[in-house]
Amino acid sequence: MSRPIELRLMDIQEAIDSCFRYQKYLEVSDTQEMALDAILRNLAIIGEAVNHLPKALKDQAPEVEWRAIVGLRNFLVHQYFSVSAEEIQDILNEDLKSLRATVENFINIGGRVEPDGARFLRELSMQEDITHDDENLSLDKPAE
Repeated sequence: MSRPIELRLMDIQEAIDSCFRYQKYLEVSDTQEMALDAILRNLAIIGEAVNHLPKALKDQAPEVEWRAIVGLRNFLVHQYFSVSAEEIQDILNEDLKSLRATVENFINIGGRVEPDGARFLRELSMQEDITHDDENLSLDKPAE
Protein backbone atom coordinates (compact mmCIF):
# COMPACT_ATOMS: atom_id res chain seq x y z
CA MET A 1 0.00 0.00 0.00
CA SER A 2 1.35 3.38 -0.99
CA ARG A 3 1.79 6.14 1.59
CA PRO A 4 -0.52 9.14 1.17
CA ILE A 5 1.07 12.29 -0.24
CA GLU A 6 0.46 14.21 2.98
CA LEU A 7 2.45 11.64 4.98
CA ARG A 8 5.32 11.72 2.49
CA LEU A 9 5.40 15.52 2.77
CA MET A 10 5.48 15.25 6.56
CA ASP A 11 8.27 12.66 6.26
CA ILE A 12 10.29 15.19 4.27
CA GLN A 13 9.58 17.98 6.73
CA GLU A 14 10.51 15.87 9.76
CA ALA A 15 13.69 14.61 8.09
CA ILE A 16 14.75 18.18 7.27
CA ASP A 17 14.09 19.24 10.86
CA SER A 18 16.16 16.29 12.09
CA CYS A 19 19.03 17.27 9.79
CA PHE A 20 19.05 20.77 11.25
CA ARG A 21 18.95 19.41 14.82
CA TYR A 22 21.95 17.16 14.13
CA GLN A 23 23.93 19.76 12.17
CA LYS A 24 25.54 21.35 15.24
CA TYR A 25 27.06 17.98 16.14
CA LEU A 26 29.02 17.93 12.87
CA GLU A 27 31.28 20.59 14.40
CA VAL A 28 32.28 18.45 17.40
CA SER A 29 34.87 15.78 16.69
CA ASP A 30 33.42 13.37 19.28
CA THR A 31 29.99 13.42 17.66
CA GLN A 32 30.79 14.15 14.01
CA GLU A 33 30.61 10.56 12.78
CA MET A 34 27.32 9.85 14.54
CA ALA A 35 25.80 13.14 13.36
CA LEU A 36 26.92 12.49 9.79
CA ASP A 37 25.33 9.03 9.86
CA ALA A 38 22.06 10.46 11.17
CA ILE A 39 22.01 13.28 8.62
CA LEU A 40 22.80 10.92 5.74
CA ARG A 41 19.92 8.68 6.76
CA ASN A 42 17.53 11.63 6.85
CA LEU A 43 18.74 12.93 3.48
CA ALA A 44 18.06 9.46 2.07
CA ILE A 45 14.54 9.59 3.55
CA ILE A 46 14.00 12.97 1.89
CA GLY A 47 15.13 11.62 -1.48
CA GLU A 48 12.98 8.52 -1.20
CA ALA A 49 9.89 10.50 -0.22
CA VAL A 50 10.48 13.03 -3.02
CA ASN A 51 10.79 10.16 -5.49
CA HIS A 52 7.24 9.11 -4.63
CA LEU A 53 5.61 12.56 -4.86
CA PRO A 54 3.39 12.97 -7.91
CA LYS A 55 4.91 14.85 -10.83
CA ALA A 56 1.94 17.23 -10.90
CA LEU A 57 2.70 18.31 -7.33
CA LYS A 58 6.42 18.76 -8.03
CA ASP A 59 5.55 20.76 -11.15
CA GLN A 60 4.02 23.38 -8.84
CA ALA A 61 7.52 24.19 -7.56
CA PRO A 62 9.76 24.14 -10.64
CA GLU A 63 12.45 26.07 -8.77
CA VAL A 64 13.17 22.97 -6.66
CA GLU A 65 15.66 20.57 -8.21
CA TRP A 66 13.58 17.44 -7.56
CA ARG A 67 15.74 15.16 -9.73
CA ALA A 68 18.86 16.31 -7.90
CA ILE A 69 17.25 15.45 -4.57
CA VAL A 70 16.47 11.92 -5.74
CA GLY A 71 19.94 11.73 -7.28
CA LEU A 72 21.49 12.71 -3.95
CA ARG A 73 19.58 9.90 -2.25
CA ASN A 74 20.93 7.41 -4.78
CA PHE A 75 24.45 8.77 -4.38
CA LEU A 76 24.27 8.58 -0.57
CA VAL A 77 22.98 5.01 -0.65
CA HIS A 78 25.38 3.69 -3.28
CA GLN A 79 28.46 5.93 -2.88
CA TYR A 80 28.24 6.52 0.87
CA PHE A 81 31.97 5.94 1.31
CA SER A 82 32.84 9.07 -0.68
CA VAL A 83 30.66 11.59 1.18
CA SER A 84 32.37 14.23 3.31
CA ALA A 85 31.04 16.24 6.23
CA GLU A 86 31.87 19.44 4.32
CA GLU A 87 29.68 18.42 1.37
CA ILE A 88 26.83 17.64 3.74
CA GLN A 89 27.26 21.00 5.49
CA ASP A 90 26.95 22.71 2.10
CA ILE A 91 23.70 20.86 1.36
CA LEU A 92 22.30 21.77 4.77
CA ASN A 93 23.30 25.42 4.48
CA GLU A 94 22.33 25.98 0.86
CA ASP A 95 19.40 23.74 -0.02
CA LEU A 96 17.29 22.45 2.84
CA LYS A 97 15.70 25.68 4.09
CA SER A 98 14.08 26.46 0.75
CA LEU A 99 12.98 22.84 0.33
CA ARG A 100 11.40 22.93 3.77
CA ALA A 101 9.47 26.10 2.87
CA THR A 102 8.17 24.46 -0.31
CA VAL A 103 7.14 21.31 1.53
CA GLU A 104 5.44 23.35 4.25
CA ASN A 105 3.46 25.16 1.55
CA PHE A 106 2.42 21.82 0.05
CA ILE A 107 1.33 20.60 3.49
CA ASN A 108 -0.72 23.77 3.98
CA ILE A 109 -2.65 23.08 0.78
CA GLY A 110 -3.15 19.49 1.88
CA GLY A 111 -0.86 17.98 -0.74
CA ARG A 112 -3.41 18.86 -3.41
CA VAL A 113 -2.47 19.63 -6.94
CA GLU A 114 -3.72 23.13 -7.62
CA PRO A 115 -5.01 24.12 -11.03
CA ASP A 116 -2.89 26.83 -12.64
CA GLY A 117 -5.55 29.47 -12.03
CA ALA A 118 -5.75 28.72 -8.30
CA ARG A 119 -1.99 28.91 -7.97
CA PHE A 120 -1.94 32.22 -9.83
CA LEU A 121 -4.61 33.68 -7.52
CA ARG A 122 -2.79 32.43 -4.42
CA GLU A 123 0.47 34.00 -5.56
CA LEU A 124 -1.30 37.18 -6.54
CA SER A 125 -2.94 37.47 -3.13
CA MET A 126 0.48 37.29 -1.47
CA GLN A 127 1.69 40.44 -3.22
CA GLU A 128 1.27 43.81 -1.51
CA ASP A 129 -1.47 46.31 -2.36
CA ILE A 130 -2.65 45.02 -5.70
CA THR A 131 -5.70 47.00 -6.79
CA HIS A 132 -7.73 47.32 -9.94
CA ASP A 133 -9.69 50.59 -9.78
CA ASP A 134 -11.92 49.93 -12.79
CA GLU A 135 -13.71 47.10 -11.04
CA ASN A 136 -13.02 48.33 -7.49
CA LEU A 137 -11.25 45.08 -6.64
CA SER A 138 -8.51 44.95 -4.07
CA LEU A 139 -6.19 42.22 -2.90
CA ASP A 140 -4.21 43.33 0.14
CA LYS A 141 -1.32 41.45 1.66
CA PRO A 142 -2.58 39.40 4.62
CA ALA A 143 -1.79 40.90 8.01
CA GLU A 144 1.28 39.42 9.64
